Amino acid sequence: MIRRICVLSVVVVLCIGLSMILSAGVFAQDDSSDVSGKEALQAQKEQIKSNAEAARAEEKALIEQIQQAKQAGDHETARQLQEQLRALHEKNVQQRQADLQALKDARKEFVEERKEA
Repeated sequence: MIRRICVLSVVVVLCIGLSMILSAGVFAQDDSSDVSGKEALQAQKEQIKSNAEAARAEEKALIEQIQQAKQAGDHETARQLQEQLRALHEKNVQQRQADLQALKDARKEFVEERKEA
């Protein structure tokens, strides 16, 4: 059971990595692309949402591991997993704040560009 959860955790981490790579490609487009500013903002919003879902899934997997370790009586592993969960949650919160700030900046830039046109 723990092996299955570990595999699940690896899959979640890989999904997060893949989504970050894909999001870099979305935001690396120049002004000559046919994607409008509004569509780019929507794509950025969807990427933030998928990143948050992946982060929640990863945290949930760790919580399940903690519960299993406690049920098995392995308190040391449970404690280590708790520390890992705290660090992961802090990292996820910081990433979400950075993503939301980037979205806010992109919206502001979009509005300014529309005013100039």
